[in-house]
Order: sequence, then C-alpha cells, then structure tokens
Amino acid sequence: LYELAYPRTQTIRLRYIVQLAVPMLVCFALMYVIMMQFVNPILSDTTSNIIYRIFRCSLSAFLMWLLLFFSVFHCALNLLAEITMFGDRLLYEDWWNATTMLEFWKKWNGPIHYWCLRHVYVETQVYGNWSKPLAS
Repeated sequence: LYELAYPRTQTIRLRYIVQLAVPMLVCFALMYVIMMQFVNPILSDTTSNIIYRIFRCSLSAFLMWLLLFFSVFHCALNLLAEITMFGDRLLYEDWWNATTMLEFWKKWNGPIHYWCLRHVYVETQVYGNWSKPLAS
C-alpha cells in the first residue's frame, strides 16, 4: 500500500540475514530433490494414465507448495525487508489455524488483504454506497 512514510529499522542485522538465507537455500535444495527424485520420474513415464500420474504427484506437489510458501513468504520477503530496513513485517498471519475460508483468505496474504480492504471494500461502501455483503 502506498504510504507517505513507512516504519524503518535502524540497522541491518547480518546474523538475521544468515538465519533467513540458510533455511531458504535448504528449502530450495529440498524442492530440487523432491522434483528430481519423485516428480520427474512420474511425469516422464508416458505409458500410464495422466490422471494416475497426477494423483501420484499430489503429495510431492503439496510438499513443494509448503516449502515454496515458507521460502518465499517467510524467508525471502523477510530477507528483502531486512536488507531494505523495512520495519513492517506482517506478511501473513496464522492461516493454518483458520476455521473458515473467509478467515483463511484474510490471514494467508496480509498485504493483498489490506490493499483490497482499503481500496475496494471501504471505497465501495463510502463512495458507492454499497452494503457490506455486496462490498465483500
């Protein structure tokens, strides 16, 4: 979101950068191993049915999705925020504890949720005179 002033940190913590870079590299290495050891042999087997191959890849794809989420949203974005001394680090909340889909979509990507809340939801209520359910 556009702001006139963002919160800033005073220094760049090199130890914190290393603590983020190491797990990120480990995640990328694990994703490479999963891809080469499990997904690639399944997808290169052209003799079996495509639906069967997709089901065999589903667990590997789920693990890679979790590793990618952690490495990008937690490690890479916090690493970038630390290098640029950006102070507001609330990129996601505890989306894994969500009990409804609405709560999940609010928690899993904070910047997108707050942008939609500020520029779509509030604007349609204030200037469009829409009801709350319609603005949602």
